[in-house]
Amino acid sequence: MAASTSRSSTSSAYSWARRLWRSRWLLLVAASWVETCTGLNVMYATFSPAIKSSLSYNQKQISRLGVAKDFGNAAEIIAGFLSQVISSRALLFLGGFQFLLGYGILWLIVKNIIPAPPFWMVFVLIFIGANAQKYLDMAAVVSSLPSFPDSRGSLLGVLKAFKGLSGAIFSHIYSAFFSPVRSAALLIVAIGPAMISFITSPVIRRVGRAYTEDKRMENWTYAVLYIICFIIAGYMVFLLFFENDLPAGDYRNILTRLGLLLLILSPLVPALVNVTVQEKRVGTILEGPLNEALIDNESRKSRMARDSEDECQNGSQQKEKIVASEAVNSHVTRSPFWKCDHQAFQLGDEVTFLQALRTPELWLLFFALYCGLGSGSTALDNLGQMAQAQGYENTHIFVSIFSISSYLGHLISGHMSEVITRKGIPRPATLIMVEGLMLLSQFLFAMAWKGSLHFATIFLGLSYGSFSSVNPAVSSELFGFKSFGPIFGFLTLSAPASSTILAGFVAGAIYDKEAEKQKASECAGQVCFFLTCWIMVGVCACGMLLSAILSWRVREIYRRKLQRSTSNCQRSLC
Repeated sequence: MAASTSRSSTSSAYSWARRLWRSRWLLLVAASWVETCTGLNVMYATFSPAIKSSLSYNQKQISRLGVAKDFGNAAEIIAGFLSQVISSRALLFLGGFQFLLGYGILWLIVKNIIPAPPFWMVFVLIFIGANAQKYLDMAAVVSSLPSFPDSRGSLLGVLKAFKGLSGAIFSHIYSAFFSPVRSAALLIVAIGPAMISFITSPVIRRVGRAYTEDKRMENWTYAVLYIICFIIAGYMVFLLFFENDLPAGDYRNILTRLGLLLLILSPLVPALVNVTVQEKRVGTILEGPLNEALIDNESRKSRMARDSEDECQNGSQQKEKIVASEAVNSHVTRSPFWKCDHQAFQLGDEVTFLQALRTPELWLLFFALYCGLGSGSTALDNLGQMAQAQGYENTHIFVSIFSISSYLGHLISGHMSEVITRKGIPRPATLIMVEGLMLLSQFLFAMAWKGSLHFATIFLGLSYGSFSSVNPAVSSELFGFKSFGPIFGFLTLSAPASSTILAGFVAGAIYDKEAEKQKASECAGQVCFFLTCWIMVGVCACGMLLSAILSWRVREIYRRKLQRSTSNCQRSLC
């Protein structure tokens, strides 16, 4: 009897472990940890003084190295195309290796363990290290989105919230254990992300979903994850404002940082609870990466491809009329470039990168992001100068306000876009609200009223963080997962393309002109950024218009999605 009980418990434990391994919630938790390594560009301000002193660089050279960091951070399209030919695990290993290669060798140079190379080689090393973040981000998003197609907004809200935490997490680890040794920040950035990417690589892959998974349990799991994220945000505020400046190595300093690490590990708890509850239900796990929605999508795509091939071979006008009438009757929104070249497709299905480039919807989305993210990047790059121009001395407080607001923007916008989508409203409509927040932020920056800089920074962070959560959700819904990596990587180019013009040729030129009028090296007063911010108000207004046009063009896709969701819900008696 005892042996039978032991075998039963062993079998139950094996079944639970098997279900945990195949759980998409374990994937979400692991992807969240990976995302904590994808926003480390803010660490450049911590370790750049070590590079400057060790290699005897001037400030102009340090600024040029900052450009290498920005270029590396913008080149996500490289990881996007690689995601088409290699697995997420390979992306993680490649990203981890790049962290070790870029920042690891740079640490050896700063510590004088190896001879100092030419400046161009240091430039390349920083580019490699910064670009490593994009491989980790692409692996996490490409694996997670297909596993959560019915709640991609909430999923991205959680993932991108942890991305917003990355700089703060590594900064706190540095200040608790290694401050004020600046070179140690390089070592942390080199080893930490590499270890996380290697450890989580077995889990980061597309997984299926249990057919019997309770929708109420899914909502509960998301609710707990969001609560944890808000608790982490509150804890970060506590560390920022209410903790005394303690020396590195002090036990109180170490304990508070260990508390932060425990909070970061805590999302594993709701995932374990979810798996335990599902273990009590009778059901099966989908084998492979696709769930029900993707299977339906693939079958619809295959049917359309077969119909397209028959139509092109026969050349029958009668069949063309039938297809056209069916499209009208079913309110199908087809690309205006749809034609008989064995590439017939409709928005909302699986399309290739080249097919997506031929749709006006992709370019509407690109330039909407171009307007919003470009304005946000320009304001962020000049946030310190705007604070100084208005007479603030402690400008770093605005960077902290932006970071926390951006974190909340990641979190809130993802869930908000999911809520409006489930009501049949196109998800791109979220971009209209996000662009509006950015416009309000630029207006407050321009007016420079007393105390308005704080509110402007809050709105800037909320808006800037929201773009990261909404962009992948919209692009995956409109163009599918087949070429999601290249499409998403292409859309991320909108930010550097816009900020290069707005920050490099508009904001900088106007600032220098006003400073020259004041016969000083630094400009003071509202006039410094008044015209620049009003230009960006106009740019944000254009972004709102483009988002509205995109929402109008794709409204039928979301209407059909709502109808399918309602019919599925009625069949399952949810």
